[in-house]
Amino acid sequence: MRLARSITCWLLPLLFVGVLAAQESPSVLRITAAAAEQNVLKKVEPVYPEMARIAHVEGRVIVGIIISPEGKVSSERAISGHPILIQSVMVAVNQWEYRPYLLEGKLRAVTALVRVPFSLGHTPKEDPGFTAYDEQETKCQVLLDQQSYASAQQVCAPLPELAEKATFRSDIAYGLSGLAYFKAANFHDALVAWQHQLAITKGWHPSSESGEAYFNVARALQATGDLNGARSHYEHAVNNFESLHHDIPESNAIVEHLRTVLQSYASLLRQMGNKEKAEALEKEAETIQVKSSQQK
Repeated sequence: MRLARSITCWLLPLLFVGVLAAQESPSVLRITAAAAEQNVLKKVEPVYPEMARIAHVEGRVIVGIIISPEGKVSSERAISGHPILIQSVMVAVNQWEYRPYLLEGKLRAVTALVRVPFSLGHTPKEDPGFTAYDEQETKCQVLLDQQSYASAQQVCAPLPELAEKATFRSDIAYGLSGLAYFKAANFHDALVAWQHQLAITKGWHPSSESGEAYFNVARALQATGDLNGARSHYEHAVNNFESLHHDIPESNAIVEHLRTVLQSYASLLRQMGNKEKAEALEKEAETIQVKSSQQK
């Protein structure tokens, strides 16, 4: 039970680069992996898991991190890699320290991808696919931050293909490309991208990624006029995040995600004329709060 709980915890996005966290004006700047690497002050090497050595498991692990204004790693999220290797990387990366990022005289939090290779004796090959995706996602995130949505949809569109070439989790890429389309009022293409995101994450129960995907499809359906379809997907999103909140009641990230979904669902119900249920959901969104695990 404890092992299952710890695995669930490190899979949480912690308001990292998920679409729910990036709906309006993200406060975390995106930098490339190369830029982050140049500013590492302390790097703890991950322990090569003994099980991985015995099974001759090699390869790379890609982790997305948030670096706090003080240069500490405040959260991390697995993007790709063999499951046997990932946990070791998460533990190590959490101890890394960076030169604080200064922008216009102010210390800022930044987000970046980190690539950690595991090799049993040979030098890992260069990976142009990683660099291509990393640079494209950075451009996409910057344009979204700047609210340059017409340009963003052009730059973000290639991300799913680049992610697949780099053997990344393409749900994140579809989420970002869908967000760019949605913000540019290109609701049809947003729906298509987010349906791909949902298809990838649908079997992940419970997970914030699948909850986020259900939420994204719901609001795209709402924007295209399919209110009944939107309602069904909002219900799936609510159920997903409520399940996560029950399992991990101390998570601020899950509470904020759940509030956002409840408020959006309430807006749809008002649009459909169901004022009573809309008010009930709005009240639930106002009263939901973070609880300690002992309060479960």
